[in-house]
Amino acid sequence: MDEQFTIRALGKEDWQALKEIRLLSLTNHPGVYGRTAEQEAVFADEHWIDMVTSEKCRVFGMFDAGVLIAIASVFTHHDDPTERTGLMAMWYMRDEYKGRNLFGPLIQAGIDWAKERFDTIKVNHRGGNHASQANILKAGFKHIGTEDWTWPDGQTADYCMYEMRL
Repeated sequence: MDEQFTIRALGKEDWQALKEIRLLSLTNHPGVYGRTAEQEAVFADEHWIDMVTSEKCRVFGMFDAGVLIAIASVFTHHDDPTERTGLMAMWYMRDEYKGRNLFGPLIQAGIDWAKERFDTIKVNHRGGNHASQANILKAGFKHIGTEDWTWPDGQTADYCMYEMRL
C-alpha cells in the first residue's frame, strides 16, 4: 500500500465524513447493501456519532491525504446474545480507488480489532458481487451458506454468508 494512505478507526470528529461516504456507497450501488440511501439519509446526527463512538462498533477508514476514501466496520452481531460474534459490514471504497488492491489492509484492521472482542466474525455479500467475494476470501473467511434474500432494490438474489473463527 502506498505511504500516502493511512488507516485508522474513525472518531467523533469523523462522523460527517462517515455519513457522506456511507450515503455515497448506498447511492452509487443501490441494492448491494441491506438498506437504501433514502433509509439512511434520514438518520439523525446522533446515529452517525454513535457509530463512531460506540464500544460495540468500530468503523475503520482509509484516508488519502486526509480524505476518507474507504470504510469497513465491525459490529457486535445482533443475533448472538453472548456478544461473542462480530459482523463486518459497510465495506466501501470510492470508485476511483478500486482495482488497486488497497482494501486488504482495511479489512485486516477490522479483523485485528475483532480478535480482541469476538470468537467469530461474519460477513456477507449479495450474489454476483465478485469484488466483495474476492476480498472476503482473500482475507481468510470461509463460505458457510447461501440463502435467497430480497434486497432493498426489490430483487431476490443470493445472500452469501462467510465466517472466520478467531
